[in-house]
Amino acid sequence: MYKDRRVPEYYSADEISKILSSIDRGNPLGKRNYAMILLGVKYGLRISDIRTLKLSDISFEKNIISIIQQKTGKPLSLDLLPDVGWAIIDYLKYGRPNIEATEVFCSPRPPLWSIRRI
Repeated sequence: MYKDRRVPEYYSADEISKILSSIDRGNPLGKRNYAMILLGVKYGLRISDIRTLKLSDISFEKNIISIIQQKTGKPLSLDLLPDVGWAIIDYLKYGRPNIEATEVFCSPRPPLWSIRRI
């Protein structure tokens, strides 16, 4: 029935704008999802790299994100774009559970705080 349908390989700028604007950033889950989607949209990061992003991977002083890519094992250094940086800060300050975890993004539901387990 759906064999002629394809998963889009890319989204247009208008589609991305609609996706981002549809996220309710008034709650912790929305703040987390918005920041995660921005990382994917702006940098093309794989979900595995977004899920495993650590607090120590982000330098707000130098405006740099430095990771080791999960799939390739290669280092990647990215300029921290202002909108991405502010979205991450908003999540860290007003959305992230107050827990001791090395990952930036956490599940809002205990006891499985690490998003890697979701």
